[in-house]
Amino acid sequence: SCISKLPPPIIPPIPNPPPPSPIPSPLPPRPNPPVPVVAALVRLNKGVEKAPAPSPPAPPPSPPADWLKRPRLADKPPPPNPPGER
Repeated sequence: SCISKLPPPIIPPIPNPPPPSPIPSPLPPRPNPPVPVVAALVRLNKGVEKAPAPSPPAPPPSPPADWLKRPRLADKPPPPNPPGER
């Protein structure tokens, strides 16, 4: 018999992928912390709002910038009108 006369090979229907099983994550889901911890965190947050953490020391006052030393535009006398304009 000729090979070409054979029926095409029957491809089994691809089964639907199984529902994704919960992959065991390396870290177990974190349980909700006990209430005392939550209360402590809330107190901490409230305390942070009331008394912000000490900010880093302010930088030493820098010398006034150049633009502060220059006279402001309003302080300068207006430039003389160019000839021909009034």
